[in-house]
Amino acid sequence: MRMEPNKLNGILFQLYYHYHAPNVTLQ
Repeated sequence: MRMEPNKLNGILFQLYYHYHAPNVTLQ
């Protein structure tokens, strides 16, 4: 159960990075 939140956080972070990566690169 301790790894569950960690994995969820990683997925959220990756999704956020993927969605904001192009925006940051454009800037």
